[in-house]
Amino acid sequence: MVAIKKKDLNVDNKSRVVFIIVFVLVLILIPIAIWLLGHSIPPAETPKSDFTVYQANGNTFSYPKGWKVSESGVPEGAGEVYYLQPPNADPIVNPHVLLKITPATQKEITTMNLVYTLLKYQKMNIMVSGVSAQKYVDVLPGTHGIFHSIAYVFIAKGNIYLLELGYTQKATDPQLENEFTQIVNNFSTN
Repeated sequence: MVAIKKKDLNVDNKSRVVFIIVFVLVLILIPIAIWLLGHSIPPAETPKSDFTVYQANGNTFSYPKGWKVSESGVPEGAGEVYYLQPPNADPIVNPHVLLKITPATQKEITTMNLVYTLLKYQKMNIMVSGVSAQKYVDVLPGTHGIFHSIAYVFIAKGNIYLLELGYTQKATDPQLENEFTQIVNNFSTN
């Protein structure tokens, strides 16, 4: 006669539950750790001597030497637009920084924030030039490839400000994003 040994099902179920709990925790903790590490390592600062100071209409910003700056009015109304671009920029990648300053009407405030909300950008509340701002970040599919976009929107001295970085390429460009961070950090509404 063959003896059948009965397994202890409680031990198997307990180890299975422990395994599932550990697995779920690992799945949750890995993205959180990656996110925290990405936010805790500050980008390398570019020396301020490598920046040119630009003053216009009570605003001051610094941008990397060698970049081109062009100014225009706002086609749809009052305000100014400053377009900054690194030297020898690849037209496909089209790396650029846009600074748009318009009067802070309710329509302009709603329109500015609505664009980023509709495109489902990730939104964070931060400070720029000593005032509360919204930072919008997203990576979007584009006609020429993946479009990286970071935008800061804030209101100061009766104007709404948009500082936006955009470029099209597969990989993130840490140097370009660092230079943009420097532009934002050095921006002031005198």
